[in-house]
Amino acid sequence: MSSKSYIILVGVLNVKRCKIDIQYREMIFSYLDKFINHNDNTIILFHKHLMDKNDEEGYMVLYSIIKDNYKDFENDNTLPQAFENKINALRNKIKNVNHPEISIMGNPIPYSIPHIQNNKDTVESTSLQKQKWLIPYGTPYKPSRRKPPQPPQLPQPKQHQQQVQPPQPSQLPQLPQLPQLPQLPQLQQIQQSELISHKVVQALNVSNKSPLPTKGDNLQICLNNAINMQKLYRYGFSPYKFPDWVLQEERWKKGKMEYHAFEETIVYYDTGDNLEDVKNMVRYRQPVNIAMNSGNNDSVYKEAEFKNTFYNTSYYIKYYELTKKLAPNIAIYCHATMTKTDGNFIPQKVHVINLVGYGFDTNLQPDNMYYDNYYKSLINTDGQDKANQKIIDDIMQKYTKMWHKAIDAALDKDLNKIIVYNVGGGAFTTNLNKYGITTPKQFYDKIFNPSFNNAKNIVPKNKKIEYIISIIPETGKEIPETRIPNYIVNGDHDLNKTLFVNAWDPHSIIGNGNEGDPTLDGFFGKHSNMSVLGWAYTNPYIQYKAIDNNGNIVHIQSGGNNKPKRTRKPKIVPKKLH
Repeated sequence: MSSKSYIILVGVLNVKRCKIDIQYREMIFSYLDKFINHNDNTIILFHKHLMDKNDEEGYMVLYSIIKDNYKDFENDNTLPQAFENKINALRNKIKNVNHPEISIMGNPIPYSIPHIQNNKDTVESTSLQKQKWLIPYGTPYKPSRRKPPQPPQLPQPKQHQQQVQPPQPSQLPQLPQLPQLPQLPQLQQIQQSELISHKVVQALNVSNKSPLPTKGDNLQICLNNAINMQKLYRYGFSPYKFPDWVLQEERWKKGKMEYHAFEETIVYYDTGDNLEDVKNMVRYRQPVNIAMNSGNNDSVYKEAEFKNTFYNTSYYIKYYELTKKLAPNIAIYCHATMTKTDGNFIPQKVHVINLVGYGFDTNLQPDNMYYDNYYKSLINTDGQDKANQKIIDDIMQKYTKMWHKAIDAALDKDLNKIIVYNVGGGAFTTNLNKYGITTPKQFYDKIFNPSFNNAKNIVPKNKKIEYIISIIPETGKEIPETRIPNYIVNGDHDLNKTLFVNAWDPHSIIGNGNEGDPTLDGFFGKHSNMSVLGWAYTNPYIQYKAIDNNGNIVHIQSGGNNKPKRTRKPKIVPKKLH
């Protein structure tokens, strides 16, 4: 972070007289926005036009790109959201800040501002090298030799003329109260999250050449990504790979009866989480992760090829390594094609919500390390018993938000029955014994039951959902008769109205070890196509829906991997010579 001080002069210019590309000016805006929020020693002078004009008239804001002092932003290829939203947010921010170092200029920006040549601290706009928009703070200003015009001398009133008294404040008309401006989000926090997300992706060392598909791309690209990922396995009969029938070409062609339901996939996440982190959680996943073992050995994968991809770690792992915080908890809804144990297909598609529990099965889990550090911060002040209770309460609250996602998915898809499984209550509980949870029964009593009952409160009074809980309350263990896929086939369920819960994890592609994985996730994986429905490299149509603390869906973004829209450059019409 630079400690230098700058004066930034911001003006407006008519696009019709400028050859700057629209995407380029959006990038300039993004850089200035980040620069303002990352440098407390900046003095900013805004031209009055910026406060009065909207982008619809073709005005643009010019900035100097900050690159020499902010290396973190050099490779940031992301463009801001709607350009006009950025202008309005910045305009409102300036209006709400009463700070002596921020002022609004009513007159045009003087082009005779002094500029020190060959100064490394000065950055110029590459498109307007003749105009100096940024000068180091502290540079002496050379006033113009031209004397400012003197105001005309007014005649003095004669003694006998009565002086006109100005009206008293009480006599002035009362102006109407202006409405309060809505509270804007903390731009600095949002951009800090985007910066962290960018750093995590860089740390993943993504070197694979698989393209990230977008909605406009042919699904053949997605199919090729699925084939290439499956080729990493050492043997063709590897039990860890997802089913071969998933790769049948007719399932990747729209209009075919066997077509995968790509467009129906939805990712649910919490409103406090950064959407870019959420999308990266869907992109950067491992084919297999069982107890933090991704199987990167010669018995599972072709070792050399595996190491040259990002699959050897997950976004969740790398996020914790860099931030010491937990990445977003997500859930993915799929309308899945499934098979029976004999390999024949279930006639109807199945509604499945893939939930992510918190992993304490090994000391290497990010969740385990996060709560170990939290425990150390509590033990000295609260003592062991209070520290344990605070940690259990915190975990329980996280599970409440997890169950919100399942119930919201049922409400969102108009389903009236949920088949509930003990997410996080199996192998994931091993290291919870240090906090006093030593049996499945204790997990059921202290975490599952209170969190699930809290989550059920979000169901409106005019809605009714039936819950079939596949847990024996007396023992906290699974009911054997509810195992997948037999319970889907043999249970008394209307599959058009029933949502099944899968116990997923934060690292792997849905299904994890598939046939080589004896967990609920493995059974769902080896009997379904959810491995390609819930992975961004094979499904460009994933939707994203945010859920608030009360369990309400508050934001929807359709489509998963959107590219910035291309806009034409403004047409330059030369003036006719007379």
